[in-house]
Amino acid sequence: MCGTSARTGSAWWWSPSHRSGWCSASGRGNLERFLIAALVLVLNGAIAVYFYERHAAGSNIHTLGDAVWWALVTVTTVGYGDYYPVTTLGRIAAVFIMAIGLVTLAVITAQVASSFVDQAARRRAAAAAASGAPDVTLADLAERLARIEALLSARGPGQGADPGPV
Repeated sequence: MCGTSARTGSAWWWSPSHRSGWCSASGRGNLERFLIAALVLVLNGAIAVYFYERHAAGSNIHTLGDAVWWALVTVTTVGYGDYYPVTTLGRIAAVFIMAIGLVTLAVITAQVASSFVDQAARRRAAAAAASGAPDVTLADLAERLARIEALLSARGPGQGADPGPV
């Protein structure tokens, strides 16, 4: 659950002692669950690459540790090049791991952007409430328009400028 700072009124985004970690200002999203799922997929990909590459000719991924290191370097888009798959199945698994890295980056970016948008909306709402400007809804506007139309139709012809049919 997300919260606000009592001192500043602003949303806190990360608290190591907080159970959910990253928070959006509105409490939306499941970033923690997504990151756990992405990590599980990356580790599964590392295990698959290990099984594909461990006995392949020309392979440099021979241990599970090598495969996990390669998968983490690949998913973060660093790609040192010290380990790389040489088999066709290993390269297919690599493509999926790269896609997981890109999607993870996109989801985190969207979560941060959403938090900024929510924060700006709260500031605008607080500023509008502080300015004392009345809130005008569509129902209020429809009611005002109906009153104006009633007043205009009550005036009758010849009692002012009549624009004619619209």
